Amino acid sequence: MQKFINFVISAFNNRKTLFYISVAIFILGVILGLVLSLNEDFLCFYRDFLARYFERLFKKERIFSFLIKRIFTCILILTLIFLLSLNKVTFYVIFLILFYRAFILGLALKLFISNLLLNGAFIFLFLVLINAVFLSIAIIFYICSTFKKFEKLNNCNINFLLKVLLFSIIIASFGSIIEFIFLVVIIRPLNFYF
Repeated sequence: MQKFINFVISAFNNRKTLFYISVAIFILGVILGLVLSLNEDFLCFYRDFLARYFERLFKKERIFSFLIKRIFTCILILTLIFLLSLNKVTFYVIFLILFYRAFILGLALKLFISNLLLNGAFIFLFLVLINAVFLSIAIIFYICSTFKKFEKLNNCNINFLLKVLLFSIIIASFGSIIEFIFLVVIIRPLNFYF
């Protein structure tokens, strides 16, 4: 475990400029998601989506299927990032994915707070934000770990990329597990009693 933690810390320390650029892209995406206004057609669609999300979260969906879907989504996103990192040209698309994820996070925050006020902020903080932050950390870790290899070589070592992919999946899955614990221990019992 200590070896894993040292590997993650060294990835961020070795590529500080790239780390700061990635964090700036993430923050810019969140801010644009919060600031940009949507027309009424989009707001109706997102309100309907929000209602279905809460229905699945509290009534319909089994609790473990929620966890499995979250982890599976993280694995799919990180696998796409892995495939994009196999080429120098497509590697930079990863920054667009990071920006898009942050933009959707900012938009989700806006929708949760505008429609549900304090309850929305609470649910956003404990369910949506935790998973999104850990997945974004996993993406930034992947960027910082693999970008250095492209500076030295024409193609990156596939074994190294698979190792970094596995570490990224572990980081993102950890966020999904924390989100699941909050859902089971805090959110669902509060919803049951209130």
